[in-house]
Amino acid sequence: MTGADWNRVNPIFSVPATHDVVFESDAGMLAASRAVALQLELARAHGGEKTQIMPSTPVRRIDLDGSRPVVVTDSLTIAADRLIVAAGAWVKHLLPKLPVPLVATRQQVLYFRPSDPAPFRIGRFPVFIFKGSGEDEAFYGMPGFLGTGIKVARHFGPETDPDVEGRIVADAYREIVRGFLRNHIPALAGAPIDLAETCLYTVAPDEHFLVDFLPGRSDVIVASPCSGHGFKFSCLIGQVLADMATGGPGNKQFAANEKSFDG
Repeated sequence: MTGADWNRVNPIFSVPATHDVVFESDAGMLAASRAVALQLELARAHGGEKTQIMPSTPVRRIDLDGSRPVVVTDSLTIAADRLIVAAGAWVKHLLPKLPVPLVATRQQVLYFRPSDPAPFRIGRFPVFIFKGSGEDEAFYGMPGFLGTGIKVARHFGPETDPDVEGRIVADAYREIVRGFLRNHIPALAGAPIDLAETCLYTVAPDEHFLVDFLPGRSDVIVASPCSGHGFKFSCLIGQVLADMATGGPGNKQFAANEKSFDG
């Protein structure tokens, strides 16, 4: 449909009349923290005695000089028969010789609290993605959920060092998002912001997922479902990684459709 068609159906929006709009009736949201908690619970329940969950245990380095990969933390050293490195923005820190230029970027997210929340409730206000003509003209948002405000953010962020604290969301960025809202969702543009937060993306050059064995190592698998999209596929990626680590059949089909180190 056109932007004009969309605005007639959803008058809270003010999309340019000539824009194309695609509506997915089965789209939705994931409660990320709840999903992670459930995945950890399932790992404990089904992993058996050998499964250990070690929160607050940062990995300082990975040694690949010997015949087996070795993970080094502050409190213990683990020699692995097969190692999966799914370290998000820290992948390049732990594997500096990785032959793909992954870039960590810092994303900034705002939560707006409109005086009239009715038009922005689940069932009335959709999850949306807006793509403009430039790289920095991509925005997204979703209705309030679990007590939060209306989430709106720009899908673009500066390159960053994940070890450097950077949780302040500057006024300039807030104004960029408000500018987008003034042009496209004006009823939300003047609403107060009751929460601002940051997160990290890990971006591959083509924004594809990167799931492959480390070149020259059949015992080290690198998993970087990049650009903020990977979480939605975490169950599938987990199955693929399990197959790769155990010699199962699922990895060949996936590898044929996603990025590998040799192209």
